[in-house]
Amino acid sequence: MFRSTFSRLMPALAVAAVAVFAGTLFIAAPSRGRGADGTVPVRVVTTIFPYADMVRAIGGDYVHVTHLLPPGASPHAFEPRPSQLREAARADLIVWNGAGLDDWVRRLAAPERRDVGLLQAADHVPLLPWGDGHDGAVGEHDHDRGNGTEGDHHHHGPYDPHLWLDPIIVRDYVAPRIAQALTDRLPSAAPAFEANLAAYQDALTKLDEEIRRATAPLTLRRFIAHHSAWRYFAARYDLEEAAVLSAIPGQEPSARWLADLVTLTQELGVTTVFAEPQLNPQAAQTIAEEIGGRVVFLDPLGDPSLPGRDSYIALMRFNLQAVLDGLGPGDERPSR
Repeated sequence: MFRSTFSRLMPALAVAAVAVFAGTLFIAAPSRGRGADGTVPVRVVTTIFPYADMVRAIGGDYVHVTHLLPPGASPHAFEPRPSQLREAARADLIVWNGAGLDDWVRRLAAPERRDVGLLQAADHVPLLPWGDGHDGAVGEHDHDRGNGTEGDHHHHGPYDPHLWLDPIIVRDYVAPRIAQALTDRLPSAAPAFEANLAAYQDALTKLDEEIRRATAPLTLRRFIAHHSAWRYFAARYDLEEAAVLSAIPGQEPSARWLADLVTLTQELGVTTVFAEPQLNPQAAQTIAEEIGGRVVFLDPLGDPSLPGRDSYIALMRFNLQAVLDGLGPGDERPSR
């Protein structure tokens, strides 16, 4: 009897041990027992939190989801730990962004696990190439953007990987493929996945309409980004990323580039610098002081422990509020 009880507890104990060893690397998730209908949930590992939240919204009780990137870290320079190799090796489905953002995840799938599902969100998405104005979203000054380092904007590869920051791309491309990948792993739950997908797509449509209505009246539409994460968002809502502080996240801009950037912003009338909680804000604060502007924080990744940023939709609403704060006219800016 003891042996039988112990064997039933082993899977939960193993997951708990991995979570303790990895610190805060994984969002809280229920143990992978059987669901109310006796179905064993699909074990899904994602690289970043937004995809984990999408999987949970579509998969519901039929999924057990963890994500690898800890709060405050950047996926551009992340190095997975040995414990995460073990976590990914047990996954039924691994979801990552691709397009150069988090390709380190390719090392996590155990080569002997030929049955593991692999979903790269960037597949089949109309990605923005670096240097393409994309109908004016980046603007005529695209050739000036960067920080004076060799290979600016090409450290990811030829395309901008930050596709999840456009809710319509998520609605039309990413969410349906998540639903299909889950159905492939658990066909018996297909009706639930289809219903959850429809509800989630409806919520994304409403989110898009909300952002569109709120940003339409803005007269200031140009901004400086800490790094070029916001081109999809800008393209969708007719904003313009006029310049970036650093082409490579985590690499400090040169003094010459900062001086040139001050001149450029004065020429363009740009007064807002959008920083990110995952990156050092010192350069953003320096530029803002030089141009008499302000620093406002956008968050591309979210954090399940922070109310207001603990789901993908909540995160995008947080970023909408930040855009309104940063670009809205002085006395008309919403209070925080």
